[in-house]
Amino acid sequence: MTEDTTVPEISTSFAALASCFRGDFSPNIDWLVVLATANEHLVAPQLYASVRELAKQREVDRELLSYLAELTDANGDRNHRLYLQLDEVVAALNAKGIIPVLLKGAVPLVNASQPSDCLRILRDLDIMVRREELGATRETLSELGYQVFSDSHYAHSPGSYYRDDCVGAIDLHTELPGQTWAKITDPASPERLRKVSIDKGCAITPDPSFFFVINLFHDQIHDRGDLKGVTHIRYLLELRDLVLHQSNLLDWPWIFSQCQSFRARLALEQQLRMMHHYLAVPYPAGYKGSALGWILLQRRVLKEKSGFFERLDASAINTFLAVRRVLRSLTEA
Repeated sequence: MTEDTTVPEISTSFAALASCFRGDFSPNIDWLVVLATANEHLVAPQLYASVRELAKQREVDRELLSYLAELTDANGDRNHRLYLQLDEVVAALNAKGIIPVLLKGAVPLVNASQPSDCLRILRDLDIMVRREELGATRETLSELGYQVFSDSHYAHSPGSYYRDDCVGAIDLHTELPGQTWAKITDPASPERLRKVSIDKGCAITPDPSFFFVINLFHDQIHDRGDLKGVTHIRYLLELRDLVLHQSNLLDWPWIFSQCQSFRARLALEQQLRMMHHYLAVPYPAGYKGSALGWILLQRRVLKEKSGFFERLDASAINTFLAVRRVLRSLTEA
């Protein structure tokens, strides 16, 4: 099949936002719409980094730059506080012989040259401990003054913990979300884990390849992004940064090996296609497209262009999920 190499037409707010991350936007771009979309997707700091670079070559509204700079600085201050919070928790766990694994936003936070340089807007701090370490971990969080949110318990998570003077919650895990973990065939491989120093403590992070797979499966499979056809540009940007800035560290044969099931392969293809289509990210060596993957790309693009199609598609998917839940309950009964 011939791959689509055309730059997407800037006909939607999403496409307009994506064009800024590609470094290519129209002089008459509607910045209010772009800003609203960036805030909706929680990527305003990344937008500032892109627009600031573009401003070196062309005229960009100074008021826009000032607004984005203030927002980015505020997020940097918040991320610095999150870093200190994470370091306190990790050091306390280390004192009891526990070295937690950091997940999701906590990984770029500790890998940034400075916490305030991390552009990601973090909702919380995700850490994972062994199930046999759960009791000691809960005790440690309690000693530090944390309380658990009610109704925050899931099969993979004993709960989210908060403290009134902290800017984010600690989302505790004993494993990756079930659907995500089940798709990763080699999760405990030592070469995929790295020990990192924070300040007073040390933790473990997945290597770039493992981090790529975890983020891919969390967005597409755990959150059902593949089924719902929902595009979160913040996940695309994180995957893009891994591809563009750590390409020499990404083990594509291993990544492809983790995507053996039909759903996992299709999830990977969809994200690679979306990155290529909207962010002009080259396909990696070994990539193979499919007719179904192309159709699903067109579905996502159409959902971005047409509110009517988006509502129709969402209604059909919600009906499907409701019917599936009923059938499962009848089968289990």
